[in-house]
Amino acid sequence: NTTYYFSVRIYATGIKIVSQEKLFRIFSDAETDSISFAVGGDIQLNHDAYALTKYAVATEPTFIIVGGDIAYAEGVPSCYSRWDKVLSHITVNFTTPSDGRLVPIIPVIGNHEAGGFELSSSNVPFYFEYFPAQIRDQEISPHDRPSYHIHQIANHTMITVLDSHVVTSWGGEQQDYILNKWNQAPYLGMKNRILTYHAPLYPSTSAYQESIAEEGRDTWVPYFDEYGVDCAFEHHDHYFKASHMLRNSEVVNEGGTYYFGDGSWGLLYDLQMVDDRPYLDQRFP
Repeated sequence: NTTYYFSVRIYATGIKIVSQEKLFRIFSDAETDSISFAVGGDIQLNHDAYALTKYAVATEPTFIIVGGDIAYAEGVPSCYSRWDKVLSHITVNFTTPSDGRLVPIIPVIGNHEAGGFELSSSNVPFYFEYFPAQIRDQEISPHDRPSYHIHQIANHTMITVLDSHVVTSWGGEQQDYILNKWNQAPYLGMKNRILTYHAPLYPSTSAYQESIAEEGRDTWVPYFDEYGVDCAFEHHDHYFKASHMLRNSEVVNEGGTYYFGDGSWGLLYDLQMVDDRPYLDQRFP
């Protein structure tokens, strides 16, 4: 619960730039303290996006998960102005109404950061430079920074961020790293287990048999079940959805995971009718 004040200062020959002072707060690590957070992805800066942001920050969230497709720059360096606009939006509007604190964000890489799936981090300008997601990342060259990370919130909650095969496959080194962390303190036995990633395992509109989704389910759902993941936040499809509780992709009454999504922070919805998805409890654009 410590509040920090900071400004950014740039000095060069004949140039002195000093930013407006900002503040942020480190949240409590007490076991009894509650947290709240907002989740959204697939950002398009329009009236809906601004309204959603205003609604989210009005709840004074502890942090905000930004679930990928943040600037729609498509891995193109000349699209830097898209990042300028989104980062300006975050800096100005991701602030608490009560005292103007910046709300921390947990970033997730999406396909529109890279221009597609199954690419290399060398295809991704800006994202890794702008979002060193963990302290260790600051000592690593941006394009060597991992696109997956894990966060401890207080002493009761962990947030795991996966790369849905944008620049790192669902399995391999990502899975080895995350499972190793899950088996160590402080994450082992953590009360609340939350995951987030961009492309959905249980999509609201895109094909259930789509290769990225199938690979993700095959790779991770057994571990979601084994480690007792409470809920996963998915994006990419631009609909709202809430699944039934699922275990091994079947609807259950206990011992499963809820899946929420699917990323529409101002992006226009696809209003087409879609097939029935028995794993979904709610779905609407």
